[in-house]
Amino acid sequence: MATQSISQDLADLLVTKDFDVTYKDAQGADASPSEAIVYSFDWHGPSTKNYGTAVIVLGDSNELMLFFGDNLGRSMENPEDKKAWFDFLEQMSDFATSHRYTWSPKDLKLLKHTQAGMANLKEGLFEGYYGTR
Repeated sequence: MATQSISQDLADLLVTKDFDVTYKDAQGADASPSEAIVYSFDWHGPSTKNYGTAVIVLGDSNELMLFFGDNLGRSMENPEDKKAWFDFLEQMSDFATSHRYTWSPKDLKLLKHTQAGMANLKEGLFEGYYGTR
């Protein structure tokens, strides 16, 4: 239940930022905003320049992870875009804290490992639940 609340709240927040968000569930299938745990969008600064993809993952242990590449923040040349990005990071931190989630920005290269770990964890949970012979 709590995951649905934060899922919808996060979807609402991203929509207010005018991001074109793709919503996915734990298996990587398309999902509704209230059931999603993976949110993918291209980040555009105030200058309308596209700085690439950012991905937000709601982890099983109440962790909100934001994955992004070096093109976001570090290599931005436009000061307005850089300020808007760091304001967004602060807003995501505040959002996570207000929903009692931990917050961690991460390198986009680690996303595939995180998703593989989530899939293995889900498999292990179901195997333990149903038992083996």
